[in-house]
Amino acid sequence: MRKNIAIILLSAALVAVSVWGYMQEGGGIAAGNSLENSYKRDYQVFADTTRSLAENLGKGSLGTDEAYMALNYVEAAKLSGMAGERLSNLPLSQQETSIAASFLAKTNDFSMAMVRKHLDGEQMTEEDFAASTALAKTAQMLSASISSFTEESSANKDFSWSSIGGEMPDGSPNAFAQSLSSIEHGMGDYPEMVYDGQYSDHLKDAKPKGLTGDEATSDSIMEKLQADNPELEFKFNSETKNSGIDSFNFSTGDDEDYRTFNFSKTGGHLLSSTSSKAPSSTKISMDEAREKAQAFLEGMNVGPMETRGDYDTYDNIALFSFCCLEGDVKCYPDVIKVQVSLEDGKVIGYNASEFYQNHLKRDASELEPMISPNQAKEKLSGDFEVQGERLSVINSKGHNEQLCYEFTGKKGDGSYQVFIDAKNGAQRNALQVFESETSVYSR
Repeated sequence: MRKNIAIILLSAALVAVSVWGYMQEGGGIAAGNSLENSYKRDYQVFADTTRSLAENLGKGSLGTDEAYMALNYVEAAKLSGMAGERLSNLPLSQQETSIAASFLAKTNDFSMAMVRKHLDGEQMTEEDFAASTALAKTAQMLSASISSFTEESSANKDFSWSSIGGEMPDGSPNAFAQSLSSIEHGMGDYPEMVYDGQYSDHLKDAKPKGLTGDEATSDSIMEKLQADNPELEFKFNSETKNSGIDSFNFSTGDDEDYRTFNFSKTGGHLLSSTSSKAPSSTKISMDEAREKAQAFLEGMNVGPMETRGDYDTYDNIALFSFCCLEGDVKCYPDVIKVQVSLEDGKVIGYNASEFYQNHLKRDASELEPMISPNQAKEKLSGDFEVQGERLSVINSKGHNEQLCYEFTGKKGDGSYQVFIDAKNGAQRNALQVFESETSVYSR
């Protein structure tokens, strides 16, 4: 009897396990189908927007009417952005999508630069038209390649997006990745594309503007480090690039307080320093920490600096950003970041890479406005309550400097910074200021 009961219980358990397994498998199949359908939708939108982008750029490269061209580039920016987003959703590695993603990002960047040009009343140049024609040609190549892939994958009943990444099951290369990379040759035929955007060719090999002095050696910097800090023993680690600047890396200390220092080869300027020592408590105020950071910068011989206005606190550390001052003009591109321990007020982190990339002695004429503050104010929204104004220098997308009137104030419950071009009255940027107990930042 007991044996029969055991058999019955065992049989029931096996049935339960089988049912559970079937339910799990069914759930897995449902989830897999849902994911597969999601990939199909993303691919279809990617294919459709890429085809529309090719048509858009082809038409745009024929136009001469500025208003028509501007609208065309607005559409090109939208389509390239949408195609790039959908491409990133597909189950492919960054390496497999990098060529197409790079093309779409550059197309988006160039299109927005042309829109800004139109809004500023500028004419497209011959170089702009040549770049537009090259982008149109590449977009057409990409669209044709994707169209061929669509036909091939539709004819293959075993095709699955869920298993598209890497090599195919039979060991052949990923056909879709090959379709994306087919435009590589066409991209190599681009003319030089110089425009006001972050992917402009003029930024590829941009030289640091703020580095001065003779070429330093690791030995000369080591000698200076030891002379200034005789109680410490420094080690030269390597030659490297710090934010694109050729530099020497040194270190000192132990696991409890390990410090690193990066110095530029040109001039031997300190680019950055870090410390691994973690403050265990907060004993000084933010105002005191800010004063410590300011005093530290005064000893670095980087010229007059002023806080950018934002700060952050975390793990008993305060992080401040400072900008260069040219007279009373605040130069936002020339940024130095300083970390201060809220336990003892010591500077434990420093980064001047952006400062040395962007800093230069600006000609006085470049800092002279061509419109008055009142003329600039007329460009502001009527319900914007101005609480402060000054002249500032900011960077465009393509790192071209723009002298602006910076207005700070409130609209409704929000605090804002609005930048009006001091030469022609165009609005160049607007940032909302966010404040909390631990930070202030703008975006």
